[in-house]
Amino acid sequence: MEMVNFMKNILLCLLSILLIIPACADKKTRLLKQYNENPVAKIQYWGYNWQSLPLSQRISPASPELIERIRIDNELTGRTEKPVTAHTSPRLPCSAEVY
Repeated sequence: MEMVNFMKNILLCLLSILLIIPACADKKTRLLKQYNENPVAKIQYWGYNWQSLPLSQRISPASPELIERIRIDNELTGRTEKPVTAHTSPRLPCSAEVY
């Protein structure tokens, strides 16, 4: 009886491994697809008007799409950080200049 239980446990472990490995591969494939299809990777998302703006007007909190792309990148590269949008205070003037 102990041998039967032992064999059942071995079989369950092997089946679990066989199910887990493809799931991990599928997750990475899904993440890569999401990363590559994220709209911030395309110039159409940003447009060209930003190039004529002063640097102080180009700085703003990250969009949800950019946050999502960074989150996916972090997950793909094994980082544990979770990006969030920074909220700036309207009382703080932006004094970014190009030197």
